[in-house]
Amino acid sequence: MYTWHWDQVPQYFPLIGAATLRTLQVSLVSIVFGTLLGAVAGLMRVQPFRPARFLAAAYVELLRNIPLMLVLYLIYFGVGAFLPISLSGPPWSGSRSSRGPT
Repeated sequence: MYTWHWDQVPQYFPLIGAATLRTLQVSLVSIVFGTLLGAVAGLMRVQPFRPARFLAAAYVELLRNIPLMLVLYLIYFGVGAFLPISLSGPPWSGSRSSRGPT
């Protein structure tokens, strides 16, 4: 059985605080961009211009019918195939290499 060492926890408080701050930053940016994109798509769907309505409807229906995990999988591996930066260790280590997405 593992014994929890509470005396080692306080040394990680700065890391936990930084991770919490980063999570809030990513969340705020995602909310802002998602709201803007949703508002634009919603406004396009009520326009009398048919191509704008079609583009907005196609975008909404395409993303509505794809599971979120598949979208995340495609973004993670798809973007990683085009960017030369990848993590060479755990995400919290801060070590990066330029060997490609592995």
